[in-house]
Amino acid sequence: MAIAPATGPVGIIPDWTYSQQETTLSPGTALFLYTDGLTEATRSDGELFQEERVLTQLASLGENRSAERLVADMTAKVDRFIGNAEQSDDLTMLVLKWIPTAGSGRGRR
Repeated sequence: MAIAPATGPVGIIPDWTYSQQETTLSPGTALFLYTDGLTEATRSDGELFQEERVLTQLASLGENRSAERLVADMTAKVDRFIGNAEQSDDLTMLVLKWIPTAGSGRGRR
């Protein structure tokens, strides 16, 4: 499930109005956060990686990957996409995954 896109950069513009979003996460759910450096990763021909590729890649990875593996696999996908082009921006990703503890049905924090 994709959550609505961010309303703007966090902490950059004083008095920026942010929208509040809420969702319920289930055990095993991963929250994948990233900067625009991921979607704007650019090949030498000028083509951008874009959000569609991010979503397609996440869907293809399945739900049983660790947070570390999700980031590593996405990084590899972007590296293959851009090839020999120079990196033009930061590439920052953060995955938070709810891992339930044995027998409790509740997650670790």
